[in-house]
Amino acid sequence: MVVAPPRPAASLAGRGEAEAAGLAPAAGSGWGGGGRGDGLGAGAGGSGRGAGAVPPARIVGALGDRDYPRSAARRRASGTTAVSFRVRPDGRVDRCVVIASSGDAELDSLTCALVERRFLYRPALNAAGEPVAATLRSTFTWGTR
Repeated sequence: MVVAPPRPAASLAGRGEAEAAGLAPAAGSGWGGGGRGDGLGAGAGGSGRGAGAVPPARIVGALGDRDYPRSAARRRASGTTAVSFRVRPDGRVDRCVVIASSGDAELDSLTCALVERRFLYRPALNAAGEPVAATLRSTFTWGTR
């Protein structure tokens, strides 16, 4: 077995001196310590789509058994509705969409309507302490007990 002699390390970490390390330069989506990023990592110039340094916290709002529609009870409709919604920088909720249906269109649309009407959050804060929009997910199970 032939062992290649060791090659000197790059003189400055993170500079991408691939030639000095004996590698051909190539673009990639690694986890480097800088550069442009689209996630929640430490890269500079990220998209800012994350929830921020402090996540939103619900102040008021809930769904309960009393919200179960009589028309759904007559049909014996039940199931769990999963929703995704935006908490705006002012703490109000909008853009609710059903991401997993309960199997009943009335229960699904009612879930989003009530979430948007009733829920109020302390908004997410970015690293600078400024309110930012954040997307949350939640579920609610409807049905007779």
